[in-house]
Amino acid sequence: MRSLITALVLGLSLNAHSTVLTNDSDLSAATEKRNLFSSNFVMPDRVESALARDGKTRADLVLIKDGKRIELSPIDFNLDSKCKNGEESFRVYAKTQSSRFVIEDRDTYELGFEGKCGHSHTLVYDEKSPAGELAAVWDIARSAELRMTAANIINLWSRKVSIIFPANGDYYSGDRVRITKGYQWDVVGHELGHAIYDQARMGSFGGGPHRIDECYSEALALSEGWASFFAAWLKIDRSDADAKFEYMVPRRAPLRIEHVPADVCQGPRNEWRVTAFLWDLLDLNRDDEEVEQSFALLWEASANKRSRNIEQMKAHFITAGMSAEAVEAVWQKNFYDR
Repeated sequence: MRSLITALVLGLSLNAHSTVLTNDSDLSAATEKRNLFSSNFVMPDRVESALARDGKTRADLVLIKDGKRIELSPIDFNLDSKCKNGEESFRVYAKTQSSRFVIEDRDTYELGFEGKCGHSHTLVYDEKSPAGELAAVWDIARSAELRMTAANIINLWSRKVSIIFPANGDYYSGDRVRITKGYQWDVVGHELGHAIYDQARMGSFGGGPHRIDECYSEALALSEGWASFFAAWLKIDRSDADAKFEYMVPRRAPLRIEHVPADVCQGPRNEWRVTAFLWDLLDLNRDDEEVEQSFALLWEASANKRSRNIEQMKAHFITAGMSAEAVEAVWQKNFYDR
């Protein structure tokens, strides 16, 4: 996405693909790596603390964005072990990794804070501070793992994904996701989506330059469109009547997926329309369609199918039991302006 080329990387396995930067107006402005941290041990921007009524020690992560507080995925600081011997205060760190991903630069990052036993702590991160960007990357990756586990579709995420942050470009290659700006939740989710798409053998990775409002190969449109769909599933409310991406493709932002602009190339060779089609199968907002499928059903219908294009993936949805008439109505709505 964001004026990227998705291409097979020579010399890697068939499962290794890359999103490679190109030179046009969709290109990310970041071409040089930013130096955000002096070490891999990162403290929050501030900590709010209060005596816990139940006497338990806990910590929650919160992101401040546009004056609003957004709860982030929790991280296990193993606080019980810090307070079991009567200590009053502590400093603690937890690595930003799980069995399925790791966030690293020189080494694996560790989020930390100073606190008091028997207190509730709110670790506050500002959206665009270095600590806030790292916390946001953590939230996307951990949210993906937790949501896929809850949906019982985690089994195909079998290889650990390394998330390199900050990098000198936003792209995916060989189980490595590179991220320039952690606060760009939609770009982070999109690039992680490429890794999930690859591991689940959802479909082809097309090659060649692309701009989000133009048409290109059906394989490229599918891989890019599915990655954006994954990002939407992670962070956009399914009932949102104005579902949109905030940071993808600045020249077209905000990138609305409930109603694709009429000047966007029509047909299944456009990634924006692929994303909108898949979103309409999932969302709860009834705008001339009444299909409300779960992400798990769409996943199970298409995983390991290696679809060549979105039309073949659509056929897998119907084979899995979705109404052919309803799916076709959503298809016409999104790929051909009526």
